[in-house]
Amino acid sequence: MKPLIVILALSLLPAQSMFQSFKGCSLTGTITEMGTLYRSMDDPEIDRVTLEELRFLSASFLVKPAFFFYDDSEGNNAYSTPQTVKDAESVDGTVCFGVGLHRTQMKKSKGGTNIPIILAHEFAHTVARKYGLHLPTKQNELFADYLAGAYMFYRNQRFKPTDIDAAFNAFYSMGDNDFTNPDHHGTPGSRNTCIRQGFNVCQSAFKQGSVFTLNDVVQMGESFVTTHDLE
Repeated sequence: MKPLIVILALSLLPAQSMFQSFKGCSLTGTITEMGTLYRSMDDPEIDRVTLEELRFLSASFLVKPAFFFYDDSEGNNAYSTPQTVKDAESVDGTVCFGVGLHRTQMKKSKGGTNIPIILAHEFAHTVARKYGLHLPTKQNELFADYLAGAYMFYRNQRFKPTDIDAAFNAFYSMGDNDFTNPDHHGTPGSRNTCIRQGFNVCQSAFKQGSVFTLNDVVQMGESFVTTHDLE
């Protein structure tokens, strides 16, 4: 894959190292341990759409993390980390999206719109760090699901049509029942509940002529995941 000439906050050189397996979207190793980081999917149309989405994500979440694709052949995934790669033009960390995850989700939603909603989940982790939220792992993941749902509503209204049902199904399928695992992200039901709640509360307000700010959504999301019985 060749690097893009221009992409939002992506002026980084490829970082080479041995690939290691990571679980969950909270990076536990160093970013270079993920292997080669790619600026491009080597497909002009995918690269163009990705750049457009990154710009809308940054405008919506008021953060500008560096972004890369990476080899996730040992397990489809995406990550948000406060870590940066040398020379990155970002003060908001880095978001990495697996090549395999991208290819899989392209097939599971009309126009591949599951991809931007998963990206929104990762950007929401960046927002959580910026706001100084220190939620336990499960609540942190469900908070990101809530914000992804809110983003999905406004994206569908203001930016591009979104396969909403496919996104709900995707987040349901990402749930787990591994309750004793410290990396437990939430059950399928809880993940579905949170992305739907984020979407529905924004939709309801919009129908009444109101539009939430990012501060509003962050506060509502944090309150929802900390006051409801979510597994």
